[in-house]
Amino acid sequence: MTQLYNFLSKRGQMVSFGLGLIIILLFGFMVWNGLDGFNNLGKEEQGTTTIFNFGLMAAIVLVVLAAILVFLFGILGIFINPGDSKRSLIMLLVIAAIFGVSYMTANVETTGKLAELYSKFSVTPNVAKFIHGGIVTALWLGVISVLSIVLTELGVGSLLGGLFSKK
Repeated sequence: MTQLYNFLSKRGQMVSFGLGLIIILLFGFMVWNGLDGFNNLGKEEQGTTTIFNFGLMAAIVLVVLAAILVFLFGILGIFINPGDSKRSLIMLLVIAAIFGVSYMTANVETTGKLAELYSKFSVTPNVAKFIHGGIVTALWLGVISVLSIVLTELGVGSLLGGLFSKK
């Protein structure tokens, strides 16, 4: 596993670019060959065609594969270099804490337009709290990002106690 990690650390972008290029060319070839038949179909029948299925499935598989690999290599990075991973783990816990507080403090609307939308899309109260927690967490992370950019540009990053500097 360490050899794969080292290989992908050095040549991962080249491998992903090459794989993406191969899939794009293959998808383009498949669509190009079936385009005349697709254009000859009626509007209703075009929605039932399978000409684009390969591209959609390839995109879904690649996103899922990338997510799995990011997770696995993140865990592997923690075990390979635990000292440098300490700050990352702390920040992950901060994000989890922001989400947890947002989830716990979420109010589920029982009346009004939002309640109608909940019932229309079968959103349960727990799912509504989860959505609220995710939105609030994303907003807080956006605010923190903007503040860190502004503070860094103003040169007051040292006021943060060197939180983001390598020691």
